[in-house]
Amino acid sequence: MSIYSLVFLLFELATTQPATMFSSLMFPVLFALLFTTHIIWRRFSSIRTLRSLPGPALTHWIWGNEMELHSSLPGETYAYWSKIYGQVFKFWGVFGTQVICVTDRVAVAQILASERFRFPKPAGARAWFKSISGKGILYVEDKEEHARQRKMIAPAMNFQATKAITPKLFDCAKELADSWELCTKTDADSVAEIDAAWWATRYSLDTIGKAGFSWNLSSMTKGHHLADTLDSLTNTEGGFAAFAMRALVWAFPSVLQIPSAKGKMIQEARLQLRNVSQKLWNDSKNMDKDGDKTLLTLMQEADDLDDEQAVTHMATLISAAFETVSASISWVLYEIAQHPEIQEKLREEVSTDEDPDFDTLHSKFPLLDAVYKETLRLHSPVLELHHVSSKTQTLRLGAPLQGSTKNEILVPKDTVLVVPVSVIQTDPEVWGPDAEHWKPERWLGKRDKELHGKADFLAFSMGPRVCPGRLFAEAEIKVLIIVLLRMFSFECVQPIEPFQSFVVRTKVVGEKTSSLPLKIKRL
Repeated sequence: MSIYSLVFLLFELATTQPATMFSSLMFPVLFALLFTTHIIWRRFSSIRTLRSLPGPALTHWIWGNEMELHSSLPGETYAYWSKIYGQVFKFWGVFGTQVICVTDRVAVAQILASERFRFPKPAGARAWFKSISGKGILYVEDKEEHARQRKMIAPAMNFQATKAITPKLFDCAKELADSWELCTKTDADSVAEIDAAWWATRYSLDTIGKAGFSWNLSSMTKGHHLADTLDSLTNTEGGFAAFAMRALVWAFPSVLQIPSAKGKMIQEARLQLRNVSQKLWNDSKNMDKDGDKTLLTLMQEADDLDDEQAVTHMATLISAAFETVSASISWVLYEIAQHPEIQEKLREEVSTDEDPDFDTLHSKFPLLDAVYKETLRLHSPVLELHHVSSKTQTLRLGAPLQGSTKNEILVPKDTVLVVPVSVIQTDPEVWGPDAEHWKPERWLGKRDKELHGKADFLAFSMGPRVCPGRLFAEAEIKVLIIVLLRMFSFECVQPIEPFQSFVVRTKVVGEKTSSLPLKIKRL
């Protein structure tokens, strides 16, 4: 008898008339028992299907191998496993779930690009995005709905739109530089120590506000409760409770609804993001539509964009800009501070009399472009990309499994697949024996041409789900580096290591929250 036949039989027994106290009480118990049995049955079915995949042994009956990932530096355990088990292997998630880790280029392209909508985001990832910003483009997985939402916001994030707002990016960058200059004026040698990570988050928020929505947030100079709320939500490693929530959310998305300190932070962040976005959208209806073009005015021109969708899109853009862009800015500043010879060459390249326009920004500064790309390669703000198999299907491989001649694997329905970006972007077979070192010159001249066509750059994902705001982010970061290098030199004053919150951030070794202490000197 199949499990589905058993479900039907017990349902009949529990609901047969005349209804009794026993049957009414037993039905929920039987349902819970059958549901648990069904989950266990599917779990063991998946285990049988994936038994040929190599991978680490189960280390904890509840947490699987998740604690190993949590207790090491971001990406470190993935890199170690990949060296041992190859480009496709399995590891254990919570309660015996099996997760497939994929770095094989052919398989990654199938998951992220050619068959992207057969491998949507897992329910846990979608639940997180929904809890923060609503059912926006980061949440939606239906192919037609995703295309519709992307079409709505694409005009606000494309080449022409970013070109139009570049002058406003310079305004925001100069505001940050002015604040840094004030810090140096109290010292006779014009030297100050600042937390660049804090400034990066505020700059990112002010920039998306001013350049995107004509909103003068002034979090760099006056502070703002939205910046503080978003910081408190994501700027911490957290203890065991935070680890447990991250580990469990893949199997049980409803864990986000459990009353907790983190749950209260999530609710507060969503409330503030929604209130700010709603106010900006309402105010925009009375703005001069013939004035400066911003993300907001371009969104107003989009067809079929109702108020609810507009507010959701704005909340998504604000939260994404705060986290991912600020993390990348911190890593760029860190690497420049660590490499004074590159810092000086870069300063010479960008020391022009006038602010470059968008075209010049992307075509006349090869070293700046190389520094930007190399930093995102080595320090992608997104550590891993999670997807799930929507049905039992075949995943094609570019190379056979370790110890096998098979060039494909069968992936059971609902199996989570993880693509570790850091492993792919430091693969020595692609990037060379110096793959784990920051070397911008790999993007210059002959080496740059050699990388084209064989190097997957996944900092912004790829395929239909590539980040629509990548041009805006690139311009925002490059503009800031130009402005700061014209006015300051900077160096690190404490050892820095990565840590993962929502994204991979900088932190001082031994500390619990993100920071990047820099010694800056006014030139």
